[in-house]
Amino acid sequence: MKQVIDRLSGLRRYVPSKRITFLPLMAAAAATTALTHALAVGAAETKPAEIEAEASSVAENRMSAAIRGDLEKRDVDAAQQARALKLRERSLAAAEKRISDAAATEEQAEEPAAEEDPQAAQYDSLARIYQTMKPKKAAAVFEQLDLTVQVEVSRRMRERSVALVIANMGPKQAAALTMALAQPAGVPAASGTAKGKG
Repeated sequence: MKQVIDRLSGLRRYVPSKRITFLPLMAAAAATTALTHALAVGAAETKPAEIEAEASSVAENRMSAAIRGDLEKRDVDAAQQARALKLRERSLAAAEKRISDAAATEEQAEEPAAEEDPQAAQYDSLARIYQTMKPKKAAAVFEQLDLTVQVEVSRRMRERSVALVIANMGPKQAAALTMALAQPAGVPAASGTAKGKG
């Protein structure tokens, strides 16, 4: 096509006027179009079965690609759901384990409480009573108790409460109780009262 245009442009040299007529240019364009059309018609007439087969294979390829894409998407979604389900199962198993461990710990904590002798429960009760009293009044009563009772009750009281009671006791009684508390828990305190002369 370019050659035709170049030739027509070359004709310009031969035209005496500066005006170019478009008739030869139009004729060349029409001839090129007719030639292209003839080639296309000839190709279509010779191979219609091949064209139909190619069109159907293109359609099948598109359809199979779409189906493959849908299947891949479903596979990815199924894998994500499986991972989420496994994660939930793991978290549920961990929660069940924590609950069972907490229940076992609670049962173990309750067992020694049930096995305690009633005297230990009495000491616990006395410790709560002396903790709620004013330290000066608790010290006055504490001095009258047996040293073993003082020790058992003191060991069940908060340290701050014991310190306030000992601070309000007489020096000899405070020293005796302190010495008894310094002994390990299994060693019995010297029996008798912690009554002193000062």
